[in-house]
Amino acid sequence: MTIQLRLMTNDEMPTFFGWLDKEKETLLPMYSVSPGNPQVVLGIVETATQRLIGAVKVDVFTKEVGIVIGEEADRGHGYGTEAINLVCSMAFTYLHATQLVARINFLNIGAILAFTAAGFAYKGSMGKEDIYVRVR
Repeated sequence: MTIQLRLMTNDEMPTFFGWLDKEKETLLPMYSVSPGNPQVVLGIVETATQRLIGAVKVDVFTKEVGIVIGEEADRGHGYGTEAINLVCSMAFTYLHATQLVARINFLNIGAILAFTAAGFAYKGSMGKEDIYVRVR
């Protein structure tokens, strides 16, 4: 296993918020939390170095899954697919999800490839977003 999921430390939060700020249009809505919309957000950490390379989230109610690999240099190494598989396993086990949903910008080919490699199937489009679903 090249990555692991864990809670982010206080020292890592500025890095995470920097990624959100850099990609405001796509990431801020995905990671916004309100009292009626609880989410589990975990850091994606490279196992060998313990370096934060991204984050995954799953919405407790809608079972929507999202991911960000923060730096361009860390993309394309399979970290995303591995993180998606880990968070799906957790959601199926601990949230008792029977289906998980991902809304992906149709231009984000890397995310589409990572989610389909992790067993998500295309279900349709809503504006600029494609909808992918993975069933337990």
